[in-house]
Amino acid sequence: MPIPNTATYRPIRELPDPSDVPRPVRFALVDVFGQGPLTGNPLAVLDLTTFQSGDPPAAWMAAVAREMNQAETTFVFPATPTAHARLRSFTAGRVEVF
Repeated sequence: MPIPNTATYRPIRELPDPSDVPRPVRFALVDVFGQGPLTGNPLAVLDLTTFQSGDPPAAWMAAVAREMNQAETTFVFPATPTAHARLRSFTAGRVEVF
């Protein structure tokens, strides 16, 4: 059944779109905790090491994790004086892992 021309799209909620997140964002799909190829846990890793304006909103990262639809999506941020990098991870269900 076709959608009538009078129908309008109304988003359920607005997701933040941080305009200062570098685009394109480099990412990799990796297989972790396995004994060989295709035996582990799928994980998406996004490289935000060039992102210098603080973390993007958690809602944006959760939306990216949902779009990636992997067991976890990890965001890698720039190094700090005490760490080589900072990580934030989300599940496809939008739960921050650590």
